[in-house]
Amino acid sequence: MGTEQEATIAKVSTTGGLVEICTIVAFIFAAGCVIWLIRQQKTREKRKETFQPLQKMTIAAFIVIFVLHIPYYFVSRPAVYGEGAFAFLRPILMSLINSLRVFLLDINYDDIAKTFAENYKLYLCFVAVMYLIAPILTATNVLMLFRHFFGEIRLRYSPFAKNIYLFSELNPKSVAMAKSIAKRYGKKARIVFTDVLKDGNELKYDAVNDKELNRAIFLKKDITAFDFRKKKCRIEYFIIGSNESENIEQFIQLNEACKTHRNRSVYLYASSANARYVADSLDKGSNTLPQKLTDLIKKNPESFAKGEIPMNESHYSNENYYIRRIDHVNQFAIDTLTGERLLDALIPIARKDNGFSLTILGLGSYGRAFLKNALWIFQLYGFGLTINLVDIQSNDNLLRKLRKEMPEIFAEKYRRKAAGDIAEFACEEPFENHYRIRIFGGVDCATCDIDRLFSRSEFGDTQLAMVTLGNDNKNIETAVNLRSCFDRLNGKTNKVIKNEIFYEEYNEKHDREVIVRNKTNEEPLIYAIVYEDKKAKGLDFNSETLGIVNHKHVPYHIRIAGSLSEQFDYETIVRQRKREQNALAYHIEWIRISSTMEKYYNMDASSLSAKEKKALQRFREKMQQHFHHQEPVWDHLYSFYKIDTDDKGAILRMDKKSDQQIQHETLGMVKQYEDYEYFRDSSISKQIHKDVIEGIYLTEGSDYFMAFDEAKEHEKQLPVCCCKRCEAKRISEHMRWNAYMRVNGFCYSPNRADRAFLHNDLKPWDQLNILEQLKD
Repeated sequence: MGTEQEATIAKVSTTGGLVEICTIVAFIFAAGCVIWLIRQQKTREKRKETFQPLQKMTIAAFIVIFVLHIPYYFVSRPAVYGEGAFAFLRPILMSLINSLRVFLLDINYDDIAKTFAENYKLYLCFVAVMYLIAPILTATNVLMLFRHFFGEIRLRYSPFAKNIYLFSELNPKSVAMAKSIAKRYGKKARIVFTDVLKDGNELKYDAVNDKELNRAIFLKKDITAFDFRKKKCRIEYFIIGSNESENIEQFIQLNEACKTHRNRSVYLYASSANARYVADSLDKGSNTLPQKLTDLIKKNPESFAKGEIPMNESHYSNENYYIRRIDHVNQFAIDTLTGERLLDALIPIARKDNGFSLTILGLGSYGRAFLKNALWIFQLYGFGLTINLVDIQSNDNLLRKLRKEMPEIFAEKYRRKAAGDIAEFACEEPFENHYRIRIFGGVDCATCDIDRLFSRSEFGDTQLAMVTLGNDNKNIETAVNLRSCFDRLNGKTNKVIKNEIFYEEYNEKHDREVIVRNKTNEEPLIYAIVYEDKKAKGLDFNSETLGIVNHKHVPYHIRIAGSLSEQFDYETIVRQRKREQNALAYHIEWIRISSTMEKYYNMDASSLSAKEKKALQRFREKMQQHFHHQEPVWDHLYSFYKIDTDDKGAILRMDKKSDQQIQHETLGMVKQYEDYEYFRDSSISKQIHKDVIEGIYLTEGSDYFMAFDEAKEHEKQLPVCCCKRCEAKRISEHMRWNAYMRVNGFCYSPNRADRAFLHNDLKPWDQLNILEQLKD
């Protein structure tokens, strides 16, 4: 025994250099790994990687322990493993094996301590530290394996969570949406990100360490793998991944799983036509009907069908199954064009100039969305609409694409002769949707082409410019350059360019520097689409900040829109639901009044008695008078049942419908509205247009407001209301509907064919029959 110990001590003394080398190598490697991991965490790189930080630490610890074991097993080789041709491999293999054993607390530190007790205290201290770290890493890795299990426990047993919000993927869009939910509902919301580990290192995203999402759950399961049949709380699914095909598959699966429940919502974020067809075609079951409204209809179907029970928000319960495709690009365009911030600034200019003039730079998905929605939002009788389109593509390429989506808007019959490189289209028929569109193709906004283009007189009347070139930096640079171009153009056209004074002064009361500025003319309004949140907040011109300024601290008046948090905000869903609730009343009343008019207005009176014939004739006259005399049709669509006439009983006796038939038809109207985007979007656009039109026609001082005010005094003496405002609103509604249908691809045909996108009412208002005019 003594001989073996002496041999080992002798071997240690002869291999002392190896111990020192391994100690230094292991220490440098360990220090380098720690520094690299810390630096990587600080930079918060978001690239996809094979291993997580904890796994990297474990691998690094294993390598360090392996290097530290090499001297020990080389020292003990002669005594334990003997000699041979490949004897040097045995210590290396034993170092590997025992390095693994360290992580399982299955190795004795005393043997190494006895071997190197005399002269290598630094080496032994390093080994002891690694022997302590290794089991901790093992335990942490084991717990990490179960973190998804614990996450599911938190998900299923959340006593304080009122609603559950599941996201199909962890990405910037879902994080922005989740933050808005957390801000709105706080601890009542249980936010869950699914499929987190599928793409590797996604847990390094900002969401993991974000204070607003510190209660969020991150799971590796697919969003379709959860079974919440026994959950009674509201559960909302957000399919918001980057792969649209996968999103649609998940949408179909979730619809099958959720359509038998009432307290579920499924949102598919997709802008393609394919997604719209899928969303419309799915069998969504009967639970899409709002519970309170359904109960109300079933309880008293005749009173509801007669319009004696008006629609209101309390009837539209939030407990139904709610499934929607969200076209965030189109929704953002509508919200921007109808937002108070834009309309408050645009309406006074439009009233003054008797029209709207818009310029859109860039015809990508956002540019086309602004074009389509502007065409129907700004259809107002007595107001012109001019839209200039600027893009790098040639006119021919642009026309081919635009005609594919809106064939009748850009039909050859509306083409006008224009100078040189302009393709111009104009519809100027009386009582028809009015527009004038000029296309300037082949213009590169990064060159002097843009300066030369905006020196032309065609842009002198521009009131609103939207910059949508597809890149934040390009949009900002072009918007700033655009302001300079308009300033130069205004100078040529003798428009007043006010010199602004912006300076800071000390406010003693509030003990701070305040910005003092003069009110100035910022025409035209310039909007730049900026996707990055921090950049958008820092550069926006509003009541609190000056936004982008020049060297004289004079702002360029660039308004920023389209940030990530603006487009993916839960408030957009809340706003859309309120619009749908209000617009459902329009849908029901439109079908009700249409069916009533078509039945009684065109009724064959040959089989009626003399008394019934007289009642029917008086009813038809009353219907027309009532329509003209009362409020505008979109404020309340009056049906036959609202007419106060002695002939009401005689007309009612002609209708032999039972309560069951009325109930079935009315519920069918609501189901139709809930299942198909066409009806929802059409009714919502009617409501949105009403809000815009009221902002102009009811603005005090406008011609339409004064005409209505004068007619009020004589209203009771008139058989019909012939005031300018009421007539303008009726015509405007038809102009809006015409433009809305055409931007969605419909064309005129004497015979209606929806599948062929043909409609027989796409013509001027004065060419409609009286029945169709009453519907407007």
